[in-house]
Amino acid sequence: MHASTRTLGSLALALALLATTSTAQNFNLDVGAATGNPVPQPTFGAGAARPGTWSIAPVTVATPVPLTDINGVATTVTSTMSGGTNYASVTNLGGATVDDLNLMSDVQDPGATPQTWTFSNLGAGTYDVYTYAMAPDSTTFLTRVAVTGSIDPAQDVGGTWTNAYVLGVTHSKHRVVIAAGGSIVVAVSKTPAPPAPATNFASINGFQLVRVDLNGSAFCFGDGTLVDHTTPCPCANVGAAGNGCANSTNPSGANLAGTGDSSLDTVVLSGTGMPATVSCIYLQGDALADVVFGDGVRCAGGTLVRLRTRANLGGASSFPDSTDTVTLSQRGGVTPGSGLTRYYQTYYRNSSAIFCPPETFNVTNGWQIAW
Repeated sequence: MHASTRTLGSLALALALLATTSTAQNFNLDVGAATGNPVPQPTFGAGAARPGTWSIAPVTVATPVPLTDINGVATTVTSTMSGGTNYASVTNLGGATVDDLNLMSDVQDPGATPQTWTFSNLGAGTYDVYTYAMAPDSTTFLTRVAVTGSIDPAQDVGGTWTNAYVLGVTHSKHRVVIAAGGSIVVAVSKTPAPPAPATNFASINGFQLVRVDLNGSAFCFGDGTLVDHTTPCPCANVGAAGNGCANSTNPSGANLAGTGDSSLDTVVLSGTGMPATVSCIYLQGDALADVVFGDGVRCAGGTLVRLRTRANLGGASSFPDSTDTVTLSQRGGVTPGSGLTRYYQTYYRNSSAIFCPPETFNVTNGWQIAW
């Protein structure tokens, strides 16, 4: 617990100016390198269920610093932070995984006055902005987060860590539409009392910027929320936020996510969190379903296309990959720019005799793309 002030640290961070690509639109950013924690692993999707490269969120005050996207590619997109100091704690993070700790245990504290994070040179489009703003040291501290021009209001974030990513507790989510070369401006401050306590501190753990009109969005979660379907995991084998139902080797369940640009026909589907070396099938549907499917739930329905069978390596695979000569849209028979929506899931072998019998397979969450 804090005394009247937090112990302050300093961070001098400069990223090398590398060859860039202006088309990258998705970023996973972890705040707090000064505390010594590494960034999460690329398989970690956090609240957005968006795995990929996690980069250090630059905290060089008033200096635009180029960012690396979730594919590990340097870009012309920059981050500019107006001020704040570093702080770290694990008091409010009991039971957290290593990746959870790497993201949530270290923060940038904006201090007594509001501060801003500005992400510039983004492509025109619609973005979901996930701002992680839970105090790792107190269940009572609240952070107010607002995004300029968002259709969503300012949100207060804070509470007790529950080993899950919960809107309003661990993070805020704002949708915003920006013009070409535009900026996303995130304003952060201490939530005033009430509802915050008289002694309050703000905390920024990290960000995920997700371009939602290019490469699709996640749905059909096996995390027990049932926000877009009604069928629960068949053996109460609930997975982590944003994933499919739990499997015999991964209680968090497997995840499916897309990267790339649908308008350029460069989307890649990536499955993670499956048993290490089992085979899996990437599946496309042209309608929605809501049915038990092995040890999981299938929401991809209608006319189903088996896109490709893969042998997982370390529980992960993707389609298309370097061995493929067709794109996702070509294999699925859908035209980029058509406006048609397709629904994707990956089902995989899970043959443990004692896990959720009698079925021997499971399935990821879904990914939907408006082509």
